[in-house]
Amino acid sequence: MNTPRPYADLGIDQLEDLVTNSAGSHAITDQILAELRHRNTQRALRLRGRLETIRGGSNTPAAAQVAKPQPTPASPSPSRPASSLRRPVSLPPRSADPNDPQNILRAWTVLEVLSPASFKTPADLAAGDGRRVARFDKGLPWADGTAKSPHNTRLFFQIVLGSLAMQPAMEQLLQRFADNRPERPSARGETPLAVVIVDREGRPIPDSCAVISSFAWGLPLALTDDPAALSEWPVIGETLQEALHERLCREGSDGRPKPLDMTAIEDAHQWLVDELGVDRTMVRPPSFAVRSLVAFRSKNPPEPLLLNSFFLKDLHAATLLFRDKRAPLALQRFIGALVPSSRRDLLNDETAIEQAVAPARFPIARWPGSGRHPLVLMQQAAVNLAVEQGDGEILAVNGPPGTGKTTLLRDVVAALVTQRASAMAALDDPEKAFSASGHKLQAGSGWLQLYRLDKSLKGFEMLIASSNNKAVENVSAELPALGAVAADRGTHHRASAAPP
Repeated sequence: MNTPRPYADLGIDQLEDLVTNSAGSHAITDQILAELRHRNTQRALRLRGRLETIRGGSNTPAAAQVAKPQPTPASPSPSRPASSLRRPVSLPPRSADPNDPQNILRAWTVLEVLSPASFKTPADLAAGDGRRVARFDKGLPWADGTAKSPHNTRLFFQIVLGSLAMQPAMEQLLQRFADNRPERPSARGETPLAVVIVDREGRPIPDSCAVISSFAWGLPLALTDDPAALSEWPVIGETLQEALHERLCREGSDGRPKPLDMTAIEDAHQWLVDELGVDRTMVRPPSFAVRSLVAFRSKNPPEPLLLNSFFLKDLHAATLLFRDKRAPLALQRFIGALVPSSRRDLLNDETAIEQAVAPARFPIARWPGSGRHPLVLMQQAAVNLAVEQGDGEILAVNGPPGTGKTTLLRDVVAALVTQRASAMAALDDPEKAFSASGHKLQAGSGWLQLYRLDKSLKGFEMLIASSNNKAVENVSAELPALGAVAADRGTHHRASAAPP
């Protein structure tokens, strides 16, 4: 016989309110504890731990202790009710130095929080494929049974939980921050408030089904409060998303999350709008979902639709590194915390450029490009300096499109490949390049032994990263292509190997 769960349909925020409002009721507290034992999110575990500690370690009624007055947050704007979920409890102390690394990272975070992904039509969120858009005016796509997916794939739906009109939102920001440029940036279309991922039966995925827009959270704060508070998004965003997940992922009698119906979707939308405090005149209700497919063998759900800047997590990680005084040298140099001991202008310092392109500094290998054209002076200087860089050093190469940045990268690759070949040649036995790791990987009915690579063969890796996908594609797609090397490649080798 199943134990009754009177609070199974309540979200974690509602349970927290119930604890606060049920002073003196041991029965309600015990029922809440029983319900929390079915939940494993961080907020649920924290609330359960508080109640168990109080119930087990004091004769004072548990609810009365939990209901102790909490610190009152600063009074918000009347148009934005207070919320412990979305407002920073206390900002970390900020240095008065504007060049302090943490201040720089906070300012950068604020800009990224207010950089939304927008769409003009729902198909824009589906890579332009309107067939992937399921509109709710025709009913929920999973309402009449399990939605179908192509062979060897698993189907998911990404519900767009309402959206925010971009034009009025940006106009308010520009008015608040007094943009005096003759040509103000324009913004059209909409940006999602949040995305909720469900399976083909409409059941929320069990782990982190919701992603909330940082812009939707940050806009009201930027308009009414200290914009620096937006730097707290990486922490507060997780709390908000966890609360939305708890609200949507309700367990049914079969122990699985209940499929979402339109009422549940609209209720979650209304809760989110209230929680964020956004202007309702700019909000559009939920009206569609985007179909997403993953390989049948994959155990992971699809990546959420891109709502927020992918720099935010890295910026938060960098901020913590500086806070804990663990920032690596390259990051310290990048952010300006380590200032170069000297600066030399290669465009005007003849001695500096002569040293950079001295013949002894040339790598012994070059990329075999078509025509075997040599690099120009500044390209060769950049290659020479890049190859000689030490650990944690940064070299910046600037130039507009078409000036040969990708071309010089090819020579850097050639230099590193040659250096690695030299390291490999130094081993008198190829087996010495590998040592047993003690780990193995199952492959079908057999096992693959995993090995460690010798340290002498490490350090020649290259990572290509950019905020512009096309830039990465230009480099990573062109380098391995046959067209990237001269048509006469290998001719000299074949000629020398021919018999006299």
